[in-house]
Amino acid sequence: MAVDSEKRSQDLAEPASPRLMSCSTLAWLLPSCMASAGVPLKLRAVCTLVETHGAERRVHTTMLRLAFASILMLTSFQVLRGQAAGPNVRKPAQGPVLCNLESLPSDVQTHLKRDFASWKVQEPADLSTFTHGRWESEMPLACPGIATGRFDDAKNLSYAVLLVPQGHLHANYKFLVFSPKAGQQAYDMLVLDSGDSGAANLFIRAVRVSKFFNEASRTKFKVQTSECILFVDAAESEYETDVYFWTDGRYRQEPVDY
Repeated sequence: MAVDSEKRSQDLAEPASPRLMSCSTLAWLLPSCMASAGVPLKLRAVCTLVETHGAERRVHTTMLRLAFASILMLTSFQVLRGQAAGPNVRKPAQGPVLCNLESLPSDVQTHLKRDFASWKVQEPADLSTFTHGRWESEMPLACPGIATGRFDDAKNLSYAVLLVPQGHLHANYKFLVFSPKAGQQAYDMLVLDSGDSGAANLFIRAVRVSKFFNEASRTKFKVQTSECILFVDAAESEYETDVYFWTDGRYRQEPVDY
């Protein structure tokens, strides 16, 4: 009896060794990482060691450390594999999404639908292979048929639009700009250029005036705004770039190196 009492006292005095993790918890934690990577779990062998006591607790701890190390390693592998999966990487929006007419003021949309019903905004798919590559090199990527900026008014936005025929029946184009009327929600339309060939080689962009004009040239040409319109003809055999800027109450066109 004395021996039994002493043994019970020792059992009460000696704290139980903490269980680091049960087999069921480990079995729940590992599959989500390992199974997705195609690695066999072999949980029975791990569980046998996890559930043992006494001298094998050191093995228990070692196996758990190895298990967590495996989880971290396999998770990192999955992340890297996802980053390397090229087809899953989202590319910048192109086509109708990039050239959404809803981005234009309602009055400009009305002008286009009413006066140019058989035309549409130049889109990436309308460009020739060479021109498409040239346009795609521009950053940030923007619709090749729409340019927005303070082209003729220091406070209000104007909208330049490059139109091509619906259905690509011809290679002609129209280059328009819509400027806000003072104190109104309406816009005046001006045709800056038009042609009957080479539309697939054209795109437009809004650029800072300072990209092409220093203080001396700004004074010489009487440039009155901070932004201008770049009109690019990126034909493979003939390359030409013009800039349209506001001066003396009108748009002026000048060739530039670009």
